[in-house]
Amino acid sequence: MKKRLKCTSLVKEFDKFISASATGRRRRKPDGNRIFSGTIESYRNCRKILVRFSNKYGEPTIYTGLTVNKAIFRVRNRYRKQTLFQFTDFLGSCKYCETYIWNNQKIFRAVMQHIGQQYEWPDVGFAVFKMPRLVQPEPLTISLAQLQELIAAEFGASYKES
Repeated sequence: MKKRLKCTSLVKEFDKFISASATGRRRRKPDGNRIFSGTIESYRNCRKILVRFSNKYGEPTIYTGLTVNKAIFRVRNRYRKQTLFQFTDFLGSCKYCETYIWNNQKIFRAVMQHIGQQYEWPDVGFAVFKMPRLVQPEPLTISLAQLQELIAAEFGASYKES
């Protein structure tokens, strides 16, 4: 028997995700221990941002079910990408730094994986999207003489050594 295509609220599913993480039903993958309280607090902060986002743009929904044809898949995929881009733009317009935006996208991906595992849905609205890894640049090391040359080149005669 096929499941019908249904629509559910992402914020409600996010609440279930947070409660599963807080009660210990959802655990860390590498060692199976409970999730730290700081991580759960960051989930709650991401949920607050998602609620603000849904107040501005409308509540994001997740489409599920087994009845998928090419047209439904195309519409669902387009909706997923548009919502992800809108959420990222919303975070940028709120003047959050890039690391915080990446962290919220990572939380988003964890929520979608949990929804897919919890309900065994074959196609979750936001579940699969490619997220490039954030690469930390190597620290730049310069000598004191190089620093003085850079300051002199930038500020010229207004630079005075103390």
